[in-house]
Amino acid sequence: MIINSELLALFIDNPKTGSTYTEKVLRKYYGFKKEVEENSEIYKNYEDISNVLVQYCGKYKQYSKQCKKAKTIISIEDYFTFTFVRNPYDKLFSAYNFLKNWVNSTGKVKMRVKGNEDVKDNPDYFINLSIFIENYKNVNKISYNYAFKTQTEQLKNENEEININYIGKMEKLDIELVNILTILGIKKIKHIDEIFFEKREHNLKIDKKDIKKEYSEKVFNFVNEYFEIDFNNFGYKKYNTYNDFLKYHFDENYTIKEEENIEKIYMNYNLLQYENFLNKQKVENLNNKLLNIFDILHSNFKYNNKILTELEKIKEEKLPDIYTHYKNNGEIINDILFKYNYNNLINNFKLCNICNKTYMNNLSYDTHLQYCKNKV
Repeated sequence: MIINSELLALFIDNPKTGSTYTEKVLRKYYGFKKEVEENSEIYKNYEDISNVLVQYCGKYKQYSKQCKKAKTIISIEDYFTFTFVRNPYDKLFSAYNFLKNWVNSTGKVKMRVKGNEDVKDNPDYFINLSIFIENYKNVNKISYNYAFKTQTEQLKNENEEININYIGKMEKLDIELVNILTILGIKKIKHIDEIFFEKREHNLKIDKKDIKKEYSEKVFNFVNEYFEIDFNNFGYKKYNTYNDFLKYHFDENYTIKEEENIEKIYMNYNLLQYENFLNKQKVENLNNKLLNIFDILHSNFKYNNKILTELEKIKEEKLPDIYTHYKNNGEIINDILFKYNYNNLINNFKLCNICNKTYMNNLSYDTHLQYCKNKV
């Protein structure tokens, strides 16, 4: 469990949704840390129950039980909680590929598991993805948790509700994480090398050729049926036919959607400002890059008058102001951008009229409503 006690924020690790990368960024740049550190007196109890619970509890329930067992003062409900979800087609393959490398590795793929000399799964289950899904009832609890525990079950609390304040999609993890940091009041985006220059220790993308080679029609049908609840809850497209899946999924899954335009504008502003700052480039170069971004966005949204109007407003009214102030004070541009993005984000905050809890984006709110126990 990764928390920031000052911000009262808690990141919930949903396996194979960019969690290792997200945890690293939060710990390295934004003051997050393990709720129970490895050198503490209570860490032993904290770890002892982890593997026992991991197959039977989702991540949310596991954290809650660990807190109680370790006698910590943390109550998850008191924190701003956030997590990420992933398209079920890709998540299964990512889990399978990770576990296969772990089972066959000589130490390159590490798993922090107590007694890991006995925990590696049967290599016979990993000959290919089709054989892997045939053995979903036979794999050990670690493999089951990574690959076959639905994301819905991972994120339910002990009351069988989903009460997470912000659920982001891994497919746009960089934008989502910047938005989460903005909501938390963090004005300086510090992990620029991780995003803009793509200096990541962990690759968040999957190779289309690899997944297409493994995805038989049998696997496709299994995912459609087994993970139907995740498709429904998290708004991912489930294809009706195998041919449509092969034809469209890999192109549609990562395309820019129109409703993301504001976040994308903000993030590019922010990152370019810091790129300019870090590399001591000339302000004119920053200005040219910003104008190029607007040209690209205009091309993407050329048939949407509403978005074009918004782009022109920002380009004509905001850009000159930001450009002028940046010459005198590099902090002012960040304040302007922070306020602009924050004001845009709070428009998506929604209060559940049933339980009076606040959700910070549409996905977290819509998912919560399906499980709110007080629903009449």
